[in-house]
Amino acid sequence: MKTLPMHFLPTWRGERLRPRVVAMRESNGCAVDYGEWTFSLGFRRWACGLHLVLIAVLSLLPAWFFPPSVTSVVGLDKIVHVVLYGVLGALAYWTATASRENDGHVKWWLGAMGYGLLMEVLQLIFSGASRGFSWGDVLANVVGVAGGWLVMRWLLGCSAIHKI
Repeated sequence: MKTLPMHFLPTWRGERLRPRVVAMRESNGCAVDYGEWTFSLGFRRWACGLHLVLIAVLSLLPAWFFPPSVTSVVGLDKIVHVVLYGVLGALAYWTATASRENDGHVKWWLGAMGYGLLMEVLQLIFSGASRGFSWGDVLANVVGVAGGWLVMRWLLGCSAIHKI
């Protein structure tokens, strides 16, 4: 493993600029260096948290809140699930890349998958008769998380993420 030169990259919340060493694997030549756009683990967690809140609000709103024209489009519900949870999967992968834990990827992966199941159970409990549990929605959530995770992995251009 060889080390690239140190870069002074911006951090979140106006902290002072800190040097970071970017490690590069010789086997595939992939370096984790986002240039000017290196975000701290805290910022990534906040981004994930805000998206989790958005999903929770949209999942637990009563069905009458959504206009009838939107709910009458066949398959739109599943597309919305795949897109929302795809963004969650991408954010979870992005956050896992900043984690210094060896099993960080597994925790974020399982957490994102489990959140999709949790939201369906909470719909059953809190939404009354207007909304309910659906295995189809759970499957769409899982497909979304997996798809977002894989797309983000591809966008970062690495077969594996190397810790900074």
